[in-house]
Amino acid sequence: MEKGGKKWILRGNDKLKVGTENTIRGLLEVMNSNLNVNDERPIIPLGHGDPSPFTCFRTTHIVDDALNTATQSAKFNSYPPLAGIPTARRSIAEHLSRDLPYKLSTEDVFLTSGCRQAIEIITTVLACPGGNILIPKPGYPHYDACAVFHDLEVRHFDLLPEKLGRLILMLSRLS
Repeated sequence: MEKGGKKWILRGNDKLKVGTENTIRGLLEVMNSNLNVNDERPIIPLGHGDPSPFTCFRTTHIVDDALNTATQSAKFNSYPPLAGIPTARRSIAEHLSRDLPYKLSTEDVFLTSGCRQAIEIITTVLACPGGNILIPKPGYPHYDACAVFHDLEVRHFDLLPEKLGRLILMLSRLS
């Protein structure tokens, strides 16, 4: 309560409660509920956002050593520049340029802390209020939320479930 006994009035933005149905995660839950419990092959849950618990996604000792060196140097113990650390951006530009007929520069690379931030930045930069956006269904609900937040009309297109289901099942069975 504020001074004088007034109550705070906070509530969520109802416009942002979109895209929660027909998600990839929902599709994965349906597929997982239909798996053969007697099948002993390992399953990698592809709807899991953090790959670090799975040994098949472990980094090499080279990456571990580089991270340890960077941490111990204290050169990176602050917020990075908005577009990412220049040395990382330069390395990515060089790597991606290998297969291109032209060279990317550091300015061509913008790093984010994850998919959510990338979606928010792209939507903010490219969206014109009153415009529209095409989003797959099932899909990632954060696209829908960002679109509504930026006053975009959301237009969904259906993925081909018979093909998507087989692909996800095949990928989830990889060991």
